[in-house]
Amino acid sequence: GNYLAHTRERLRRLALETVDLQKDPYFMRNHLGTYECRLCLTLHTTEGNYLAHTRERLRRLALETVDLQKDPYFMRNHLGTYECRLCLTLHTTEGNYLAHT
Repeated sequence: GNYLAHTRERLRRLALETVDLQKDPYFMRNHLGTYECRLCLTLHTTEGNYLAHTRERLRRLALETVDLQKDPYFMRNHLGTYECRLCLTLHTTEGNYLAHT
């Protein structure tokens, strides 16, 4: 029990030393003293929890979606499918579009 808590704390401190949260554009400390992810609109009680959140699958998918909005060839059409304007292919999901790029 105590060994696991000590190890978890040591890993949290190490992660905080290697990752500069102030450079993360989606990291925000709110007026309540908790932390928010502006991308996913989630709340986190500690910086360690926020760091763990940044490694989650849904967070990575949200970041890919943000990147897609910057892709000049990406377009969602009126049918709800995704189009590549460069090679004129249709994709049913954003994931399929990303796999094709």
